[in-house]
Amino acid sequence: MHQYSAYLMTMISLFWVAGCGEPTQTIDNAHPEAVAEQAVQPSKPDNRMAAEITASAKSLQQDAVELGHAWSTTSDHISEAEQLLASGDLKAARNAALRAELSASASITQAHNEQSAWQDRFPK
Repeated sequence: MHQYSAYLMTMISLFWVAGCGEPTQTIDNAHPEAVAEQAVQPSKPDNRMAAEITASAKSLQQDAVELGHAWSTTSDHISEAEQLLASGDLKAARNAALRAELSASASITQAHNEQSAWQDRFPK
């Protein structure tokens, strides 16, 4: 029970801190696709950004492989990012690299969660 109350207090604190700031950007709720695209893409993407994010995704994917929880979609996104980078489509390459980085991070999070979660599946 203590584990859940600590988690709850952490989440409440994070939401409280996040809510204290003033928004720096307006969000157009009528066009969520445009908002998502603006959030993901830089104003001037360059080759270095996409390449760095792809390298980061590869590193995270290797960590996930070592933990035994690598997702196949991450490899697909990395391959896509590398192909787009080679073709010169920097915006699409950056987006694919970000998807790879996100899925690799999520697979690592899953690996860490599963290290203790399996114990909760057995009757006590």
